[in-house]
Amino acid sequence: MTAEIDETDALLLPDGTVLQRSDLPAPGNRRWTPRRKALVVNAVCHGLMTPDEAWQAWDLSAEELSHWIEAYLLDGHAGLRIKAMRRPVRGGKPGRGRRR
Repeated sequence: MTAEIDETDALLLPDGTVLQRSDLPAPGNRRWTPRRKALVVNAVCHGLMTPDEAWQAWDLSAEELSHWIEAYLLDGHAGLRIKAMRRPVRGGKPGRGRRR
């Protein structure tokens, strides 16, 4: 027996997996793993939810969400790791902590 999937609650991703709203992190989530970020990025990029819905559900800024999307499109899950997302600092090189 197969269940009907409401188009507003689920979508088929290019890799063949089904993404449902129930797969998304709980609203108000504060712990972001690369996997959770990728779920939100896919939901927004493929039309399961709007950027406005994502901003409100997880208290994200437009800049933060667009940064996740850009990182995911460039490097997939690896681009969503904290180390990969560090922004360049002085001299355009990524920060690696204090020098001794």
